[in-house]
Amino acid sequence: MNSFVGYQSPEIFEGVTFTVNSISQTTGSFDSYGLNYSKGSLKVAIASDSNAKGYDNKRFASTFSLDSLDIDVGVLYQTTKKLSTGISENGHVVSVKKCI
Repeated sequence: MNSFVGYQSPEIFEGVTFTVNSISQTTGSFDSYGLNYSKGSLKVAIASDSNAKGYDNKRFASTFSLDSLDIDVGVLYQTTKKLSTGISENGHVVSVKKCI
């Protein structure tokens, strides 16, 4: 990484912040944007990267607790487009944590 400029906002609404990053590398530069929400055990983020090493990415992530079952759940969904070919792929992860 040659240079990094980033900004994370203070809370703009109850629990809502945003981030903006610009990153310069030897392979080129890219920008990243994110919108975040947090209240109690619920956390949600939506993010987008433009031209990150030749790819555009969009992500949704969330963690939350299911108190009645005493578990924590995490979810991540991402779609990626390779700019040189236009080919898009997507994937997801779901995680569950329970203390025993």
